[in-house]
Amino acid sequence: MKVINRNKVESIEDVCGTIKELYSSTDLSLSIATITGKSTPHIHKKMEEIYFVLQGKGEIFIGDESEIIKKGDLVAIPKNKFHYVRTKKGETIEVIVATHPGFDKDDVIEKMS
Repeated sequence: MKVINRNKVESIEDVCGTIKELYSSTDLSLSIATITGKSTPHIHKKMEEIYFVLQGKGEIFIGDESEIIKKGDLVAIPKNKFHYVRTKKGETIEVIVATHPGFDKDDVIEKMS
């Protein structure tokens, strides 16, 4: 058995914000993302994602739609849809991010401005 404490996981910067990857396999990845300001608009061709808001408030953009999200909300992000999260200036949102299949950095395609 392996128990992982989020406070002992190293943070990395990613298009989604500051990420702590808690678990990863070929089938599933689970991370915590902290976003202050705006994440980078991006798409995944293979992965679908689920965001569950742990704390804070922001606005999520998926394709041509947007919605305010807050603590307790869950959002499914289908593959092949550009998406990102934006917070008000100085505010932070923290979300659990689950991906299926597991996270693959080569499947992160940033939107060109």
